[in-house]
Amino acid sequence: MEASPPSISVASIGLKSSIEKAVQHLWDLDANRATPNQDYTINVQDSKKPYHKHDAASDPLFDRVDRHLFQRPTYKSFVALLDNYNAETGEAEYMSNTERQEIHTFLKAIMQTP
Repeated sequence: MEASPPSISVASIGLKSSIEKAVQHLWDLDANRATPNQDYTINVQDSKKPYHKHDAASDPLFDRVDRHLFQRPTYKSFVALLDNYNAETGEAEYMSNTERQEIHTFLKAIMQTP
């Protein structure tokens, strides 16, 4: 039997660090996450800063991604969603029955992960 995850309250960790700790807590609980340097490696290159106007990196961010990662149900169903949305703002979205099914499949997959 798996142990239940520890509970964390904003009051116990302080408001200032609560978001950072909450995100870290979710990361730690995610048994399905990709593992850095095992499932993927990244190349940060010039380490773009938020205030930089453009990305000066000449190479892709990901050096390597293990293709087996995309066979996991959550990753596979997420990738299927990527072409479902129109990037142009102000344009109406049309959702087909196939796209609705892809959304349902993704939500079901993430709800079944530990």
